[in-house]
Amino acid sequence: MDATDITAYLESHRSGVLCVGAGEGGQGLPVTFSYDDENRHVYLRYAHEPDSRRELSIDTGDEVSLVSYDDGDGFESVVAEGRLELLSEPTIDGPVLQSIDDLGIPVTDVLEQGADSKYLLARIDVSNVSGRRSERVPS
Repeated sequence: MDATDITAYLESHRSGVLCVGAGEGGQGLPVTFSYDDENRHVYLRYAHEPDSRRELSIDTGDEVSLVSYDDGDGFESVVAEGRLELLSEPTIDGPVLQSIDDLGIPVTDVLEQGADSKYLLARIDVSNVSGRRSERVPS
């Protein structure tokens, strides 16, 4: 996939797996995401339970990968890599609000839930992105 195909894919898909901690055994978290091509950011939300290992495994500055794939008529996948930033109220401005709105979750609901929130928000500053497409082979 070329850059235009990858951007179109990321702008039209909303689910993927956030991969963290590769050097420590790794962990994959299902996430919902929105892509901001202008700033090369992926905004995501993920479910969090207070007693979950997920919170302990993710921190601002971590190198992460987001993998999204679709195996409808053929197979497409995109991997976006970069540094993670956990978002808090002071970092949420106009463009960020739009990207979060694209996730289909009201920002006020997230911010009002505080530290024990069921959904946490994060942003990946994308440093590398790649994509692959193949046609379905008839059986």
